Amino acid sequence: MSSSKIQFGYVAQVEETLDEADAPYIAAANRVLQHDLLNKTTATYDSVSEVAVEAGNPFTVTMAAGAAQINLAAIPNPLVDGDSVDLTDLSPKIVVIRAHADNAGNVTIAAADTNGYDLGGEAILQPGETRIFDKLHNAAAVVASDERLIDVTGTGTDSIDVLIVAGELPPEE
Repeated sequence: MSSSKIQFGYVAQVEETLDEADAPYIAAANRVLQHDLLNKTTATYDSVSEVAVEAGNPFTVTMAAGAAQINLAAIPNPLVDGDSVDLTDLSPKIVVIRAHADNAGNVTIAAADTNGYDLGGEAILQPGETRIFDKLHNAAAVVASDERLIDVTGTGTDSIDVLIVAGELPPEE
């Protein structure tokens, strides 16, 4: 399996432009304030970090007749067309799902009724919305034959982009 490295964090950028009346002696180009102290890279993870990650795979899921399924034991390998990556015995640590902006409606992500893998409950994404499932510090279940399927439902041929970073569970203390 290939090695992966992930930097997980968030960006909250606020830009404020002062009115000329409030700052009459400051040139217009200099009246723009950037509030970025909330930006943070919370951590970097790889195969030797405290929470080890081993696999990171981005892929696109396109529904047929408004339905699709993600099989965590056979997620598409973006590097080799037609190949897949098996996450069995690994624990998904970060799962990022983005609904395409041109989708016809909302997309629902949920554990399948049979052999379902629960990301933390059902999620409904509007077109263009992104959802991050952060399981880095939780005991997320390992992928197994009876816990591996995620249902994706929506409208027609709607699509989502998915990034899954998985690794071994940390040792019990």
